Amino acid sequence: MKNGKISRAEGFALALGINIGGGLWVSPVVASSIGGPATIIMAAVAVLPVFLAAPIYITLSKVWSVSPGHYRYPAAFFSSGDGLIGQFLGWIVTWSWDLMIAFALIQSVLISSAVYIQQLVPGVPAIAINAALPLGVIVIVWFGLRIVGRAELIIAIVLLLSVIILLALGLININAENLTPVAPNGTISLLTAAALLFNTVLGSLQVIDVSGEIEDSERSFGGILIYSTLITVSIVTLIILISVGILPYNELSNETLQAVTSQYLPPFLAVIPTIGALLAGVSTSIGVIPIVCRHVQAAADDGILPKWVSSTNSYGEPTYILIALAIICAGGVIIQPPISTLVSAGTAPNAVLVLLLCIVGVRLPTQYPGIFERDEIENSKFLNPRSVRWCSVLASMVLIAMTVLAAIQDTVGVLWYVGFLSIGATIYLYRYLNGFVKTADIPDMRDRAGLSDD
Repeated sequence: MKNGKISRAEGFALALGINIGGGLWVSPVVASSIGGPATIIMAAVAVLPVFLAAPIYITLSKVWSVSPGHYRYPAAFFSSGDGLIGQFLGWIVTWSWDLMIAFALIQSVLISSAVYIQQLVPGVPAIAINAALPLGVIVIVWFGLRIVGRAELIIAIVLLLSVIILLALGLININAENLTPVAPNGTISLLTAAALLFNTVLGSLQVIDVSGEIEDSERSFGGILIYSTLITVSIVTLIILISVGILPYNELSNETLQAVTSQYLPPFLAVIPTIGALLAGVSTSIGVIPIVCRHVQAAADDGILPKWVSSTNSYGEPTYILIALAIICAGGVIIQPPISTLVSAGTAPNAVLVLLLCIVGVRLPTQYPGIFERDEIENSKFLNPRSVRWCSVLASMVLIAMTVLAAIQDTVGVLWYVGFLSIGATIYLYRYLNGFVKTADIPDMRDRAGLSDD
């Protein structure tokens, strides 16, 4: 840790922790129940938009390393001039993502932890465990990104060891008869499964929201993105293989990995998935909560939200945002939607979050061609205007398809998302019409990135 920033290793652990966190214990199993055994190859499809989006993400991180990227980059580079449209889009997309994180995604990644804990202490009510876990991770984040970075590094090591043990024991217990029929529900179901798996490989891109707080992120972000994603895809593929190999796919609906591991783990090793599930849920949650905080803090700095919202504690974390997150998480626990709804609810906000930066990537070569003349970009074989634009176009097409498929699979989560978008748009319109929103700083952002309107 230097100059208040987390190290490259801690940044890598953060990306890996978000990816192979609690979602690993839930999403592959839910996806397998939809697609059947052929879901094994769908992790490679799910990761496609991540690699296609990589050129624009790496380009922006090299040009201007800033937190939070998913809000700041659209504001600065979506269009020229005062950046009002880009700011509006960046706000409603990050705002709705933040609400979905608090209401559904944190619960979905911690639910597997709760299942395992309840097995160990059956006398404790499930709702008490489900409520205590989100509060626990919020307490960890309360002490700042430094603690989060160090915690992620330790958790990633222990989590990887737990996963290796589960995979090794699971692979030798696979029943080959469960692997047929290969695609019982057809092609559309397989593509839907891939859309749900996208939630487990997205974390590497989400690190762009704290890139301004990673040491030498201009050079390290690309490696963090690529290598953490490759590790994640490998693990997700093996988890799916074990899930459909241990249990028939039609017995996996609304289940977690616990239903699978309980079939082959001896009693004296039952504590391993419990520890893994607990650490996994914590890892993802403490990774995404600081990102939520930075989104909201940036919006408060720009006047979209009242300034007091971004008031921080002595560790530099926003007090009122963390309290609000605790309340929203509690609401999700009380409602307790089905696991399949929680998983599918994350696809649209995750896909649209990346889609917005991909649209920036489509426009960037025309809007700001000077970016590609900078030394750190010009000397790269892959970060040229053509590759950035066309990779962004292809990524956008895949992301739109994933969003549509997830909406068809479960409309409830999409309706939540549309509601959150509407609330965000209403807040922005009200604050803008009353003169609170500041866009004058956006040209200054471009100047700090060494650019001007071309």
